[in-house]
This record gives sequence, structure tokens and C-alpha cells, in this order.
Amino acid sequence: WQSQTSGQYQRRVHGGVSASPTTPPRVHCENNFPLCCVVRQFRDHPLERGWTKINETGVQPFLKRIESLDEEKFEKKSIPQEEYGETYDTIFNMCIQREPYNFSEPLYNKHREALTDYYSKKVIPAIREGQEKHGLAFLQEWVRRWRDNKWTVDGMRRMFMYLDRFYVPNSEDLHNMSEQGYTLYRNNVFNEFKDASRDAILDCIRREREKEIQDRELLKDAVAVYVELGQKLQKVDLQLYQQDFEEKFIDATAKFYQVKSRAWLDQDSCPDYMVKAEQCVTEEEQRLSQYIHGSSKQKLMDAARNELLKDHQGELLAKKSGIGALLEKESKEDLARMYRLYKSVVEGLFPVAEAMKAHVAKLGHDYINQSKQTKGPDKEHKLVRNLISLHERFHGIVSNNFENAQVFQKALKEAFEDFINKEYYTSNLLARFINDVLRKGSKVAINDLDSTLDHVVMLYGYIRDKDVFERDYQLFCLTDFSKG
Repeated sequence: WQSQTSGQYQRRVHGGVSASPTTPPRVHCENNFPLCCVVRQFRDHPLERGWTKINETGVQPFLKRIESLDEEKFEKKSIPQEEYGETYDTIFNMCIQREPYNFSEPLYNKHREALTDYYSKKVIPAIREGQEKHGLAFLQEWVRRWRDNKWTVDGMRRMFMYLDRFYVPNSEDLHNMSEQGYTLYRNNVFNEFKDASRDAILDCIRREREKEIQDRELLKDAVAVYVELGQKLQKVDLQLYQQDFEEKFIDATAKFYQVKSRAWLDQDSCPDYMVKAEQCVTEEEQRLSQYIHGSSKQKLMDAARNELLKDHQGELLAKKSGIGALLEKESKEDLARMYRLYKSVVEGLFPVAEAMKAHVAKLGHDYINQSKQTKGPDKEHKLVRNLISLHERFHGIVSNNFENAQVFQKALKEAFEDFINKEYYTSNLLARFINDVLRKGSKVAINDLDSTLDHVVMLYGYIRDKDVFERDYQLFCLTDFSKG
């Protein structure tokens, strides 16, 4: 008695304590009745009468206000002070007595029973009624009941605060009042409707992908239920969202784009397909920013990009309107779009770079073969001019449309090395071209000498056997000197 009352009663009631250590403290209530009278009251009136008072003066009036919730007013004053004080005092007095008159455990159970009863009689029927109407009404009720439940759990926690402070910490394996409230909501309400809610959300997302306008604010709140409930529960956090929503959402995303991409590939050109794919990627990024939890970013974007881009890359590049046509026409906007799309796909740029490499190498070999078929010496240096033009063209594409990415620099280098070093012929003509351009009194017409020499230096860099090139260049110089 003395250990229970010495600290707690001095904070809760008025009155003094006897100075004698052997005399029980005599504590008085606010109405100047000894506390023993209050204790006797709960000995004379067992748990049922005490709970009836708590339920009728505190719990039920509070739950009725939840049902007619005016959020703005409720936020300012969720429980009237008089009502809260009376309920708290009743719980307090029922929990400070010695056994068998200490009702802490029964009141803890009554808290659970009251919430369970409220969920079964009010919350579940309301959500089920919305479910029977249509998907939008269902999601609206799903969101509203979660919002209300946060007020419910918090208000009940405040009324039963004494249990949170002095009973739960001294008992094993008991949730605090908030944890118990959210656990009950999960077991009774969330688990009942989580699949239906998820399916309704996914249906709205599917409709939005089909260009139907949806209430994104409602979708944001509906998805947030999975996130917030998990965050309210210990050792759960995002597992609830990931298991009950995210897995099905990612799967539905992949299936949607699998069907769409197949249809678009069959009917659209490569540029048109990429426009649609880029729009889809942008829309998924917007969903992430507006109503899908950010933790899903990697999985969502991978699912979309894999179905739209990675799984069909070979077929897309091989189309008549694919990479070859884009490079041939120098479709800079489409090439830049292709780069933007595939740089976010794992190893997505390598096939594009290989296609460019093969295209450039083929053009180089064609120029060389055409030069060999020409009768007589190439006094106009047509081959070297063509190679300089080819290099200038694709160096510009790599720099401007492919953001000078290393994989494309390497592809361009390997393409030129392939046809320049195939035989001695090209190296010899390049040496003669340099000699003719730099010779005093040269008659070789060059529009931009500096730019031309820059590309010549790059072409020289692709030559593997530079000793042979330098020997040829020196021979041309000596020939000019002897003629002079």
C-alpha cells in the first residue's frame, strides 16, 4: 500500500501523508473523502460496474463522435476535458488496488474488446457497404476508416494512459495501447479488405494507364494505408506494403506492358514505338512522385523498362525503321530518345553501340571498295575525304545525341580501326593526303583546314602500324623535295 501510493497519489489527489513510517498514509480525495472510501467503492462494485461507468461516460461517447467526425473540430478537441478526466480517474482508481481488487489486466482486455466490438459493428459494415456500391465508394470508405482509426486509437490510448505507464511496462509480451489498437485494426479490418482494396487500386491504375482520368489524391491515401499501418506496428514497417500491395502491383505492371508492347511493336515504326515507350516511362515516374511509395521506384521502373525496352530491344533495333535507318537519316531526335530510354536499362546501351559500330564499319568498307574500283590515282583524295566526313558525322552523333558515352566512343573507335587497318591501302592514301595538304603551295581544296586536320589526327590515331604510315609520309615528303 505504502509503495503504491507514496509516489502516485501525491500527483493525483489532494491531501497529506502521515509522518509516521509505521502508519499507512492517509490520502484524501478532492471532495475530502479518504481514498479508502474510493477503494471501498470498487470493492463494493466489481469490474462490471466500473467498466460500465468507463464505457458509458468515456468510450462510447468518444466512439460516437468518431462516427460523426468533423476532422477540423476533432483535431482541436478530441475528448472533452471533463469526460476525459472522469474516465481516466475511474481507470486509475480501479488499477491501484491490491489483488484481488486490482483490475489492470481486465481493463486491458476490456480495451481490446471495446475496439474489436467497434470494428465489427461499425467499421467493417461501413466498408462493406461501400464495397457493394462501386470501386470508388469502396476506396473512399477504406481511406476514411483508416483516417478515423488513427483518431480512435489515439483517443483510447489517452483514456487508458495509466495502463500504458504502469501496467504494460511491468508485464511481459503485452502491446502498449497504441500497438494493441493498430494490431486489432490489422487483424479485424485490414486483413478483411486488404486484397479487395489492392485490387480496386490496381484497377484504377490500369484505367489511368488506358488514359482514363483518376483521382490521384484518393489513390495516394488508399496506398498510404498499407504504408502507415506497417509503420505503426513494431518490426513491420514496409513489409506490410511490400507483401500486400507492392508485389501484385509490380506483377500487374509487367503484365500490362507485356501486352501493350507486343501490340505496339506489331503496328508501329521504331520512332513511334519509342515515343510511346518514353511516355509510359514518364507516366510511371509521375505515379511514383504522386501516389506510389518511393521504395517501389527501382522495382516499378525495372518492370516497365524490361517489358517496354529490354525484352524487345533486338526486334526494335532490327526493324526497317530501326537503328540503321535512324543513323542513315541522322534522325537526331530519335537517336537521342533511344539513348535516353536505354541508358536506364541494365546493359541497354551495348546493343545500340554494337549496331552503330557495325553500321559505321560497313560504310567504311564500302568507301574503300569504291575507291579501289576507281581507275587511276585518286588525285581528289575522295576516299580520305569520305572517311573524314564519315568520322565527323558519327563523332557528332556520339557527342551530341549519345552524350559522349564511353560505350559509343569505344564503338566508333573500333569501327574505324576495323576498316582502316584491314589493309595497307587506306593508311598509304591518308599519308599522301596529309602530305598534299601540308605541302607548300598545295592545291588541295579544303573548306575548314583546322577541322579537317583534327579529324585527320583522329584517323591517324586509329592506325595500328604507325611506323608504316610514317615511312610512307616521309617518302612522299622526299619525293616532293627531290622534285623541288
